[in-house]
Amino acid sequence: IESYPHMLSGGQQQRVALARALAPSPQLMLLDEPFSSLDARLRDQIRDDTLHVLKRVGAATLLVTHDPEEAMFMADRIALMREGNIVQIGTPRELYCNPCDPFVAAFFGEVNELEGEVRNGKVQTPVGPVDAGQLPEGSRALVLIRPEALRVTERSTASPEHRYSHVIMAKLLGRSSLLHICAHGEDGSEAHLHARIPGVFLPAEGLQVDLHLDLSQVFVFPASD
Repeated sequence: IESYPHMLSGGQQQRVALARALAPSPQLMLLDEPFSSLDARLRDQIRDDTLHVLKRVGAATLLVTHDPEEAMFMADRIALMREGNIVQIGTPRELYCNPCDPFVAAFFGEVNELEGEVRNGKVQTPVGPVDAGQLPEGSRALVLIRPEALRVTERSTASPEHRYSHVIMAKLLGRSSLLHICAHGEDGSEAHLHARIPGVFLPAEGLQVDLHLDLSQVFVFPASD
């Protein structure tokens, strides 16, 4: 390469650094925020290239990152830390689908937060009852709902009053659409929720909708005092 290091692009510098690190055929590699200085498009490309190289050479790798998507993409196992302590260890799927506390659930993506009281083993929310698990009767519960857990369909029979859930705003984000929903429960409760729908789905403002939950992406924890 007939260039000085400072003349290389960010992506070229990362590739050279990776090649130098792999040259002695290490059994263990430490990557500390290796992609943080790259722009989004280049970061995705270099990250993908790096993963393929590491898989091919078979070097065990410890990657430090604050990017949850990067951790899930690169890792076979994740150790999530908070204030210097490990909170949960597991596969990306285990941490995403079975978070041990609200911090873990929220770390891997936006969540809608609702609170309610446990009655007959359920927590009533504006989008319907949710199983309270092992929480004691009468206790306060925190319900976390991922935007992807909300299924939104147009209500077949509209009401002149806004006592049914309705669309506040819809925005196209490229690969998905983000809906702001005013959710109305049968018990009169109300909440502002975000729903993320794959592809282009842009219902009109004020459209009355029905909401359904994918309970695999709903998590219930004791409410903090």
